[in-house]
Amino acid sequence: MGINFSTRLGPLDVLAFIEEGKTYEDLFKHTVEIELRGHRIRVLDIKMLIALKRTSRDSKDRRRLPVLEETLRQLEKDVGIDSDIRNINDQGNKKAEQND
Repeated sequence: MGINFSTRLGPLDVLAFIEEGKTYEDLFKHTVEIELRGHRIRVLDIKMLIALKRTSRDSKDRRRLPVLEETLRQLEKDVGIDSDIRNINDQGNKKAEQND
């Protein structure tokens, strides 16, 4: 369950309640640092996000699962990620540079 904010940069979905009794520390291990409009922020990696959505009681979370799962499949295929996705941005950037 999350809280949605409207910001000048776009929508922001913040976890208000973590399913399965997980703590901030449990989830921190499953975050990646990304750059967003000149700022470095931490977000859940896609595998943990999918795991949380699967256990969620929120119907909106369940409806988002197919898109997240397809995104993961595409990342695995296109970027070559496996069980450790902490370097998606670096791998994705390298691949984009190769295509330029």
